[in-house]
Amino acid sequence: PREEAHGLGKGGAKAEALGPPVRLTFDEPLKTERTAIHKLLHYSEQSASPATRIVARYIEDHCVLPADFDAHHKYGPKSGASHDDRVVRAFVYGLLGGDDNTRLRLKKYVKNRQFHQAAEFVQQLQLDD
Repeated sequence: PREEAHGLGKGGAKAEALGPPVRLTFDEPLKTERTAIHKLLHYSEQSASPATRIVARYIEDHCVLPADFDAHHKYGPKSGASHDDRVVRAFVYGLLGGDDNTRLRLKKYVKNRQFHQAAEFVQQLQLDD
């Protein structure tokens, strides 16, 4: 009965086949399950690219990120990406609202991997504000 409650079936055959649970170790203590997942996926808050960070900060200043942004797959994959990368991608694909002219121009830069031009564009927009 105890094995059935855990979904192991009668006699615990699946438990024996799977072996003992694997324990993951990290250099630093993890505060939440989400932090552990982010660490496994190499998901970080900031992009390695300063240009992407500039564009992401502009978008965050001009759009409201949904409360579930970091938790929901709708805004893009986390594996190998950063929060900044996901913000930029979600914006250029129209998932965060914002000005359509700005979005379309940024989409052109992002699609062509011209992140420095995208950063210069948003810096000019900030000067015009």
